[in-house]
Amino acid sequence: TALARDWDAAKANTRFLVIATTKGDAGSIATPVIELCKPAASQAELDDLDAPRQTRARITVLSEEAESAWSERIDSLIEAARDKDNAAPISRILEMANAVSRHPDFVGNDRKLRIYSDGLQNSDLGQFCQTKGHMPRYAKFSTRAEFDAVRPVSFENVDVEMFLVEHGEMPSAEFPYCVKGELRTWWTDYFEDNSAKTVTITAIQRQGE
Repeated sequence: TALARDWDAAKANTRFLVIATTKGDAGSIATPVIELCKPAASQAELDDLDAPRQTRARITVLSEEAESAWSERIDSLIEAARDKDNAAPISRILEMANAVSRHPDFVGNDRKLRIYSDGLQNSDLGQFCQTKGHMPRYAKFSTRAEFDAVRPVSFENVDVEMFLVEHGEMPSAEFPYCVKGELRTWWTDYFEDNSAKTVTITAIQRQGE
């Protein structure tokens, strides 16, 4: 729903880059699994872009083809994410955020970053909520020497919205060392400290919870 909303709200010529964290995709280099530009849906939008005029029929065809391609690719991506055999063994959220910040196409003044994650870092940097002391307040975590290697270049001029998929009640037997509010605050502090223009944390429940 959120991805469909972003497509509908995007201006003509907006470029969408989708980075996945399924098995084989998560790493320190951000390689988009989906790249798609939203074409103009009217002559007025073409005029705003100073683009050549096209027939109404041509504009409609290109717009509908792009929207269909977006929906099909997103459906395929979500289906892959539901496949437990396709799940990555560790969760490199900080590494991936750093990689996105350095991506050569993630530039300009009108950028939006959408993150869909449970927010639970699980790598050599830390096992959030699972291991005692691995997720101190961000202000303390950010002083650790190992964080320097994954510190983002900057999220200046970026509107960040994180859809935080929560695991039922926390603390729990599986995640005994944090509460939901701590995760929300941690990621808000992380993006604000790295110069994000706006930060919105939207908490959602996993299916079946």
